[in-house]
Amino acid sequence: MAYTIYEGLWIDWTRGRWLGATVTLSQANGALLLAFIATFVTVVSIRLWRVVSFTLHQIYASQTAHDGLHFQRQHTLRNTTSPAAAFKFFLLQLWHWRQAKGVVWRTLPLALFSLLYIGVFAVLAVFSSRVSNGASTSRLISPSECGVWNLVENRSEIDMLQTNMEKTAYDVTKAVGMARSCYSSNATSLSCNVSPVSMLQSDTSEVSCPFGDNICFEGKAFEVKARPIDSRLHLGINARSEDRVIYDRQLTCAPLITKGYGRFVNDTDGNPTHIQYFYGAQGTLETENKPNHTYEYPLARKAAKISYQVEVHEHRVGGGPWWSPIEALSRSEGDTFIIFIEQNSVRHWKPNQDPVFRANKSVTLSETPMFESERYVSPIACCQQHRFCTPDHGRCTSWGGRYEMLNITTKSPSGFTPTQLATASRLFFAALSTSIYETINSRPSMCLRAQDKMYWLYQMPLPDDQWQHEILSWAQEGLASLQAAVQEYAAGPSIALEGGYMKQMWHKVIPDNYASSDRVYDKTWESMCHSQIVHDAQGTLNFALLGIAIIFGLGIFITVFSFVVEPFTAWVQRRFNVGATRADAWQRDESLQSLRLLFEKHNRGVWRGHSDLVPVTVHANETFFYPVAHGIVEDTYQSLPNKEDDKPGRITA
Repeated sequence: MAYTIYEGLWIDWTRGRWLGATVTLSQANGALLLAFIATFVTVVSIRLWRVVSFTLHQIYASQTAHDGLHFQRQHTLRNTTSPAAAFKFFLLQLWHWRQAKGVVWRTLPLALFSLLYIGVFAVLAVFSSRVSNGASTSRLISPSECGVWNLVENRSEIDMLQTNMEKTAYDVTKAVGMARSCYSSNATSLSCNVSPVSMLQSDTSEVSCPFGDNICFEGKAFEVKARPIDSRLHLGINARSEDRVIYDRQLTCAPLITKGYGRFVNDTDGNPTHIQYFYGAQGTLETENKPNHTYEYPLARKAAKISYQVEVHEHRVGGGPWWSPIEALSRSEGDTFIIFIEQNSVRHWKPNQDPVFRANKSVTLSETPMFESERYVSPIACCQQHRFCTPDHGRCTSWGGRYEMLNITTKSPSGFTPTQLATASRLFFAALSTSIYETINSRPSMCLRAQDKMYWLYQMPLPDDQWQHEILSWAQEGLASLQAAVQEYAAGPSIALEGGYMKQMWHKVIPDNYASSDRVYDKTWESMCHSQIVHDAQGTLNFALLGIAIIFGLGIFITVFSFVVEPFTAWVQRRFNVGATRADAWQRDESLQSLRLLFEKHNRGVWRGHSDLVPVTVHANETFFYPVAHGIVEDTYQSLPNKEDDKPGRITA
């Protein structure tokens, strides 16, 4: 199951249309975007400082007489391009003008504000990377081949059967590993984090016997009911909320009595050689002839030094009579299974009262007291049921077997939409090979948790409810298998086998006679190829599109505003003669105007453009020395005003 991660724009519908809008990038491109965002935030902070300093300058500007500290503060606000430089100058002013009236209140708040500004935007620059951390943790699979795994039909039945068995055995083995690693409260395996959820949770309870004729051993029964499985939240089929389906499944099992249902078979000498159990006739894959007995146990196995052996038979509702249960075990609302557990030569260190693994018969091996089972075979009957529901669980199909789920859903009056029906169909195909039949048959000699406590043929002490642990384990392995099977639709086959392929479930060209609902159904199958969520990053980075939009939208607005606010404010002030002196003060305090005043004071050139951003000399080619560098004696010299300078309300040097 090799796949790649989709890179581009998509919506994680679990988070909604706006919060779920996500951009997935490769690690290299993601790093570039993060670096650009940090740089962009820094640039925006500089432009915002321009707006802040302009606003403060305009607030403090007036025509009244002021001390030197006021003019230096205005000059600092006008000409410092960064809060760091402003912080430095305000502190210097605080020190050098410490004899001035109210110097602390006139400089320290501005210095502290500059420092706070630096800190805030430093944090913002760092946390701008959270636009990735705050995004969806999910990824979309980019399929190389998409569909439902199927068998190539131009092969012999034996070859097809072999391929199918090999695929099932591989999937079950993989699911068992996942169930053992992830289906526990302290799961630590990294592979558990690949699926949308690490485990599909279940609730367990002891219930009354679901079968008739008092056939349950001591009336015991155990139910494992999966919590409602959301096609999007739990299985990762990314879709809008109204297009989801809920899948329910439950497994109810009970140990059976053997008295009255078994008999010995003798050889010609009258010695018993087998025990036959009669819980319904069975069919075989080779012939339709059905033996009267369900299971036959050779007594020689008891001394053959072999461990547990498990065999399962199934009655599929709507899927073929592989086993015809007796009336007491017949259930029409789900698939019925009968499981035979042989203990064979297993010896227990301690006795136990478990109805399946019960071992109270004392035996002695090399002077070591041990215990063995009183029964040759312990049968368990189970009924596994399935159904689909709408997202609000308000409408559900009736319970049924896994092979009739699709028919029940199609014919159900519950009113599934075509999109929901396609989603349910996908789950139907995924669930076909996830029953306890496949779980046990793929590992008949290794499918018991009790074997985790064995050394050769010696069984370590078991609890009295060990059989319930086995049922729960089989149910969880089936759920783990379901998770993998759903993902396989977009990720590709779990194992490449000759004779197997991914069958496309939609038409490349939709027939003209298709109704609109059929077209939606067909299109949904295709769209689901590109809507499988996993939590496997494969080096990619996710970015929340909303976060990116806010950062760049707000940043661009601030940047544009910072370039517009000065000329626009000056135009309004002069056009409506409201605070025109403030506009002139802003121009006057600009560094080039301050330089003009210095040159004019030292009789260096004839200047014009007192209110312009760039004042110039009347004679463009006039040259002179910088006065400070040459120690020139000061003169009283006034530059010639230009026509713009003669307008009323202008401040002249």
